[in-house]
Amino acid sequence: MCGFVFRVVLMATILFVIIETNILVEVVTLGGQILGCILAGIVLALTQTLSSRITTNWLVRVLILIIATFGILYSIFNFLPGYLKYGQSSWGFFLLIASSITITVDYFIKDR
Repeated sequence: MCGFVFRVVLMATILFVIIETNILVEVVTLGGQILGCILAGIVLALTQTLSSRITTNWLVRVLILIIATFGILYSIFNFLPGYLKYGQSSWGFFLLIASSITITVDYFIKDR
């Protein structure tokens, strides 16, 4: 349980910092950015926990995490207000960074 909460807080904070420092992806409203980062952190931490329980194969877990990261961030960017993308290359770069951070967090933080 402690690992789950730590992953939620860590993923939400990292996504918030990535969105703030990335000039290609912008969020107009602070409330929308905070809500989106918290939702993404909760869903990605839940996905990491469930994928570790379902399978022990590392490649399958990585594929599940990449698909979940793409899905949740795509949903957040399209359905929450104030998210702006400047081109498809910026969107792809942002998803690449977010997926690599999700995989790294999953690799280092384990549930007991």
